[in-house]
Amino acid sequence: GSYDMETAEKNEPVHTLEITDKLRDAAVEQGFPLFQQGDIKRGKIRLREGGPNTITLLKNANASTFLHETGHDWLDRMLRDAEDDDAPEDLKSDAKTVLRWLGVGSVDEVKTRHHEQFARGFENYMMEGRAPSKPLAVVFAKFREWLLRIYQTAANLKAPLNDDIRGVFDRLLAIDPEKVTIAPDIETGGP
Repeated sequence: GSYDMETAEKNEPVHTLEITDKLRDAAVEQGFPLFQQGDIKRGKIRLREGGPNTITLLKNANASTFLHETGHDWLDRMLRDAEDDDAPEDLKSDAKTVLRWLGVGSVDEVKTRHHEQFARGFENYMMEGRAPSKPLAVVFAKFREWLLRIYQTAANLKAPLNDDIRGVFDRLLAIDPEKVTIAPDIETGGP
């Protein structure tokens, strides 16, 4: 492991923990207080090959929970559908864009941490308040307001977006995305 130079110079013992891929996946799948805010579970999804995925909202669910779990569902469906020989080329292209953004070379390399990145990325996309069409602008503005109350800043989601992945999310929500529409400002009733 690594160590802190200042502490090492004082000849004090330094304890480290290497975060391996296996440990990271276990933390995301099972949950460790070290990696969670609070230890509060808000929702979960059961992904089923050949059957419907099931989203469960738990007692502590908030405005982001359904969006987050929907992100898992959409990633699962997109990657499965894109593997079909008859899948449209634009779907296959979007799946490749997603795999690049996740930092993997194939669907087989997608792990729980990548699902979490995609789900947090979808929340981040919704928090930006940019709608892929004018009719969705008011809805996006509302989601932005809710998500900002929960996270205060998109940086807390730890899933930075680029224009390629924004385009994928746009196409998930609109058949023929228009130029990006910034959601109108919503007045809040105060603190």
